Amino acid sequence: MNVGGELGIIEKSGSWYSYGDTQLGQGKESAGQFLKEKKNSALRGEIERKIRDKLGFSEKRGKNSKPKNHSQERKS
Repeated sequence: MNVGGELGIIEKSGSWYSYGDTQLGQGKESAGQFLKEKKNSALRGEIERKIRDKLGFSEKRGKNSKPKNHSQERKS
């Protein structure tokens, strides 16, 4: 929840967490439990992919790949 929120993927309004139009739950524990449920595995996978993409990890690069170095992009 924390990383998704910091990256703007998961929204927090008061104590409620949401992803797009889907309310994940009230409070971090409840939202986490919602995503752990088997019926929500596709949604969980989508959120995980977006987090990995934003952090510079790609499933194609493999498990031991390093993230992209964005420090060069920030230096202007």
